[in-house]
Amino acid sequence: MAICGFNEKMLEGLRNLFDGAIEHGIIDRAKKKGIYIEEQFQNEFQEISQWLFYCKNISDGPTQKIIEGIGLLIVGVFEKDLLKGASKYKENHITGTNLLRDLDDYFYGNLKGDKENMPQLFNWVNKNLKRYEK
Repeated sequence: MAICGFNEKMLEGLRNLFDGAIEHGIIDRAKKKGIYIEEQFQNEFQEISQWLFYCKNISDGPTQKIIEGIGLLIVGVFEKDLLKGASKYKENHITGTNLLRDLDDYFYGNLKGDKENMPQLFNWVNKNLKRYEK
């Protein structure tokens, strides 16, 4: 990413995290509870809301950022998968990590890794979002 670079190992790790969150947190739990997937998404959104609210109480700053960051990451994944359809989650996650890889390539290639170009980087993201809405 534009703060340290991405490589395939990192992208694979994110895809595995995203897939696992849907498989375990949504699909498996919905089956175990005997509820619809959409209902489980709502349950998870409520749980993550509490997670994000209370993780602010963690006294160690770096630990708090890690825990909050994971919550924000997963809620974003859940929102995308709910919008695009949970049955397409693996495809959604490949597309999402492709965006991250391309963002990284654009920053370090076209924008020469210059932090002063961050506004252009996120303008590029907004202009190219349609390419990643499969």
